[in-house]
Amino acid sequence: MAGKLPHGGRVVLAVSAITGSVALTVAAGISGAASGSPPWAIVIDLGVGFAFLLAAATAIAPPLPRLLAAAVGVLWLLGSIAPDLGAAHRTALAICLLVFPAARISGVIPWALVALSLPIATGLVPQLLVAGVFAAVAATRIAYGEPPGQRGRRRGLSGPTTASVGGAIAIALSAAAASIVPRPLDSVTVLLLYEAALLSVATALVTSTRLRQFRTADLPDVLLATGGVGVAGLSSILRHVLRDPDLRIMAVDGEADPAELDPDAPKPARLERIEVRDGVERIGTLVHRPGSIPDERTARSILEAARLTVVHERTTVELERQRAALAAAQERIGVAAERRRHDLASRLRGGVLAPLDEARAAVASARRRAGSEDSKSALAVVAEQLAGTEREVRGIVDGSLRELGGGRLHGVLRSLAARHATVELFVGPDAIGDAETEAALRFVASELVTNALKHASAQRVLVRLALLDGQLVLTVSDDGAGGADPDGSGLTGLAGRVRSRGGRLIVNSPAGAGTTATASIPVSRPSPTAR
Repeated sequence: MAGKLPHGGRVVLAVSAITGSVALTVAAGISGAASGSPPWAIVIDLGVGFAFLLAAATAIAPPLPRLLAAAVGVLWLLGSIAPDLGAAHRTALAICLLVFPAARISGVIPWALVALSLPIATGLVPQLLVAGVFAAVAATRIAYGEPPGQRGRRRGLSGPTTASVGGAIAIALSAAAASIVPRPLDSVTVLLLYEAALLSVATALVTSTRLRQFRTADLPDVLLATGGVGVAGLSSILRHVLRDPDLRIMAVDGEADPAELDPDAPKPARLERIEVRDGVERIGTLVHRPGSIPDERTARSILEAARLTVVHERTTVELERQRAALAAAQERIGVAAERRRHDLASRLRGGVLAPLDEARAAVASARRRAGSEDSKSALAVVAEQLAGTEREVRGIVDGSLRELGGGRLHGVLRSLAARHATVELFVGPDAIGDAETEAALRFVASELVTNALKHASAQRVLVRLALLDGQLVLTVSDDGAGGADPDGSGLTGLAGRVRSRGGRLIVNSPAGAGTTATASIPVSRPSPTAR
């Protein structure tokens, strides 16, 4: 994560600061004892130095404020050995409180305060001026501590910023108290108050960041429990948990940075960007305020959640694209099949129906000329077979050649029911659809009736056609064997044909209890009257 030391760097920093201060601690203790200071005063003195060293080692913050905290501890201990360095720790402390925890300084006033804090190290600056510098640090942190949100609105102070403000105020008050000695306070009391203020500052630097880490410790579990919320949803969750209204995740091929699109839009200050990668490919960017992500563990969890979310959205979009392409392909296949059936019907009409008519006429003429009853009976059987064949072929020809739409499907369904004595038909007078919808339902009706009679051994088939809520609904139910497989090739093909028109096919087929199939397709261009 940007601005954070790796784990090994933190260990080196902590070990170096503490080990390097051991000699200073021993020397400071010896110096205090030689000067006649009481043991409790030496313990408190050493405790202040160690408190800042411990804060440098344990606070969750970028390197700069932690190094400054370590410098405060070291300079405080050095002040016990070399009195000329006694005030130097205040310069490091002022800068530390000014940059904690974001580790950045921007603006004229913050840099002016850095410059004003440097003379404090000489020990020649009056206590009232020292108090003024730390009061200005507190005021600056309140004014500059939190960058504005995406819409330019100011926000409340975070825990670490509040700790910085409180610490600066405490040091300012202790310095102001030192300026009025001996009225009403003595120098020992002032020193104890100042040391208490320093200890509170060191404690606040640690606890403010550690409490933030505690708040986000269960973030990985939260992220796992919020799967499927999408990039926008994940960004919203992270903004709430991390209290960073500027945080957002932008996919490479998704949302663009509003600040980059609109040059006049308010630009939040000091935002950091972390690349979200899937292997070597950059798939997005995580934008956040400095310090809002407290540690590397949280950062890794967030980046992994962002990676999985972006990849999931990409996969979903690709699957939807493939589904749309498949539906378009199915529709093209359906149109091609309709044209093929139309051509076949034309050939049947010219190549089969015409010869059948001639054959029926020839058989009828032969019956009239036949002398014996046996010959007439045989020719009557032939005539009946020819009539049945002609009805079947004519049903195919009429259904394929007839232009549908405007209620013409009613006539096709009546022809279908007329060819099978076991088929009953109920058609709503307003069940009128566009040509594509009626053509799709004609095919579905023909296939479902054929399946019921030939494969399910149905004794009764009921076909209903109605217009319900802007959808043309075809229901085919039978009393056959049931047990039809909705995932079988036949029903899957029918479902695909219906789905290509924006509808759906529902099949209910319990074993031994018949089958009910309902196809519903939105009517896009209904005709005003049926024909």
